[in-house]
Amino acid sequence: MILILKQGAFVTCFYQVILLDKFAMNLYNKPCWLLRWMVMISIKDFRMSSQRNKEIDTTLPILKRDLGYIDFQFSEFPHIVGKIYKDSSEVYADFNISVFIKENCSRCLKDMIVHHSVSISGVLSNDEIMQEDEDVILTQEDMLDLEHILDMALIDYAPSKLLCKSDCKGLCKNCGADLNTTTCSCNIMDENIEPRMQILKDLLKK
Repeated sequence: MILILKQGAFVTCFYQVILLDKFAMNLYNKPCWLLRWMVMISIKDFRMSSQRNKEIDTTLPILKRDLGYIDFQFSEFPHIVGKIYKDSSEVYADFNISVFIKENCSRCLKDMIVHHSVSISGVLSNDEIMQEDEDVILTQEDMLDLEHILDMALIDYAPSKLLCKSDCKGLCKNCGADLNTTTCSCNIMDENIEPRMQILKDLLKK
């Protein structure tokens, strides 16, 4: 069966798919099944083709990703660039994953965006026994899921202390004022207290 749509009808249909996808991402934290083809690559088809290399340059329609130990939120869709290639017996992959992660400043708690970029390469395999091998990228039923590649990149995400700017002054420990934008009487009072009395004052607050 061949489906023929006029340009206007196609745009309307595509727009409805995008709306459904946004709903699915908000509800299920992943794209709806109608757009799953965007993140799946058939390794079986690649093995059987005459191609030696296949270039990958795509964005994943994902704005949230929950790995269990941390819930990631992205300011824009993750971007994956790379290729898969083969020799007489194996299929290999080289990818660069770029994500912009929503974070908060460690001192003043302001919203900030952290760019995280990771390179991942290895041989593609269905063998789960080999998944602990750092040089193996696991596939399922000869399908490479680019969401799995994204997860591999996020596992390596371990930023040091995040600061909105190097000289961020943080929040006042007493009143919570943002010292980057304002001053407070708490700091003035503390400066006039003898250091030994300041220690006693801090103990009394506990």
